[in-house]
Amino acid sequence: ATAAATATTTASAAATATTAASAAAEPILIVDDSPVTRALLARMAHALGFATVEARDGEQAVALAAATDFFCVTMDFQLPGVDGREALRRIRASEASLQRRRQRILACSSSIADTDAASVLALGFDGVLCKPFTFAKFRAALSALAGSAQGVGAPLTPTRDSVE
Repeated sequence: ATAAATATTTASAAATATTAASAAAEPILIVDDSPVTRALLARMAHALGFATVEARDGEQAVALAAATDFFCVTMDFQLPGVDGREALRRIRASEASLQRRRQRILACSSSIADTDAASVLALGFDGVLCKPFTFAKFRAALSALAGSAQGVGAPLTPTRDSVE
């Protein structure tokens, strides 16, 4: 039993190290006009080992996404100026014109009902996170994005104490 426990602990540590290494290479871009929501998402992302970059509007998000490869972008719908849908359209157009890797963009909004998820994905988003959300839902959404990129659904492991 001790050998099994040691193997499980070692595997868990390796998964955490892998997640932290990929997180260090590619931060998460958090796009929301609410400083409270940005701070909450950043705290959750940091607990999973990700660095974060924040934008308070769609215009900033488009510029940042054109300049940096992110693990993913969390995009609110209702933003001042350029809204989340238009920012998504501009990011996708920029990726195509610059022949860059397609960023994984997670729609993150209180204006999305669970029943609207399919229509949101049809717009070109890669996932949906409905507000209000929990740490578990955030982690699951990021794991799904990681799985879609790697062809596997390996869960992300927190690198610090849970923020649930």
